Amino acid sequence: MGIASGEQSRYRVELARSGRSKCKGCKNLIQKGHPRIGLDVPGVKFTTTLWFHTQCAKVKTQNLLKAKGLETLDERTVKDIGSDVIMVKALPYKGGFSMGQLSNILSDKFDKFRNFRFGLPDDELYSSNWNWRAFISTMLVCNTREDGMLRFVEEFLFQVYPDPGQLAIAEKEDVEEIKKQMKKYKINPKGISSKAWNIIFATQNILENYRGEIPDSRTHLMKMRGVGRHVSSVTLAWVHKKSEFGVDRHVSRILERWGYVESGARDTIVEKLVKAEVEDEQIGHFSRSLVDLGQSVCGFTPNCGDCFLRSNCPTGRNLTDIEDLY
Repeated sequence: MGIASGEQSRYRVELARSGRSKCKGCKNLIQKGHPRIGLDVPGVKFTTTLWFHTQCAKVKTQNLLKAKGLETLDERTVKDIGSDVIMVKALPYKGGFSMGQLSNILSDKFDKFRNFRFGLPDDELYSSNWNWRAFISTMLVCNTREDGMLRFVEEFLFQVYPDPGQLAIAEKEDVEEIKKQMKKYKINPKGISSKAWNIIFATQNILENYRGEIPDSRTHLMKMRGVGRHVSSVTLAWVHKKSEFGVDRHVSRILERWGYVESGARDTIVEKLVKAEVEDEQIGHFSRSLVDLGQSVCGFTPNCGDCFLRSNCPTGRNLTDIEDLY
């Protein structure tokens, strides 16, 4: 018995090929050979499938199976239909936003821009010390989970080295302890040694050449080892409140999903497009709020069912029926 397929294909049924997949409904493993329902979720580069026990799917999916003559989705039935796809009609699309509108919405929703304390009390926020800590933290977070970086700087680094002067005089044995702590907090294991020395060299540079202040020039920032375009953009936005847009994996992925930029667009192209659409005072905040959206629901595999923008997002409009599964 075959089932039609096409561009709107979403659900598919098959026998579990191994016992490693976990049901998104009950969170338990799906035993090898048992029937399962898969929901294909397109990502930036490839599609991820969310798997469910047939009994864990919600009423809409059960009714869909019945409409296709699959009231009993047992092992024999699944073998008969193979891995054909069950068509699901897309839900109505309510229309998208301009990039400027999305910026305003996300900036109202998320408030982390310039709001990390980095272990400092209220009366030291936005001081020279806060600026330095923001810069060092931005260097450390590249290719690293943000929550791990924040724990590392607040529980260790800025406890032991509370100001630039103390980190600048760190010696080889100090670096070994920094690297040990980086490993403990899972700071990019492939780049621990480089990052440890880079934050020290950058701090020395700031003290020797900029009187302890973070330079407000991208050119000067990028002359420091370990500082690329992303770090310099975020630093200029956070420390100097300049209209610079940091592009990381969350940012580029979400902008692609909304159709604002082409897949694989260079950072400079993305920045140019954003600056043409978003108010200057919102640009840094917009970049940060995209990171927050990516960390909360719009990750590598988007959780469109829990996203407050799902009915307006060009990707979410094709995935809003996820919420009917679990």
